[in-house]
Amino acid sequence: MILIRCFFCIFIIWIGGFFSGVFIKTAFVSNDVIKISGILSIWSAIASLLLGIMLLYYHVKAFWGNTLKGNTLNRLLIFLGLVVAPIISIVIYVKTLTLVADYIECKELNNISIRFSSQTYTISNELCLQLIDDRNK
Repeated sequence: MILIRCFFCIFIIWIGGFFSGVFIKTAFVSNDVIKISGILSIWSAIASLLLGIMLLYYHVKAFWGNTLKGNTLNRLLIFLGLVVAPIISIVIYVKTLTLVADYIECKELNNISIRFSSQTYTISNELCLQLIDDRNK
């Protein structure tokens, strides 16, 4: 049963790492088109990565017979999910916003909904119009 939990944690780490990598790449690599996701999307990706790593560590220790004390795991998970992950998310979000300061917002390509929102910025107005034409085809 512990091995199934470890594989589940690895899957969560893989998903969180994939999306965290996308958000970090967006924040630190400038392109002609930048799509900024909402801060809650960034937070969830970072939190799943951190919490997955912590839970994998816990289950590996349990596999070898060593476990963390009862409240220690809960405190670590709460600290990672409610303190560390939001701080990292805010840093990524603010860095992305400073990156697009010279870009033009392409409002026709923005996606605003309850579950997911994103804003699209382009380096020029012509590129924005080209992307709108490509989407409408």
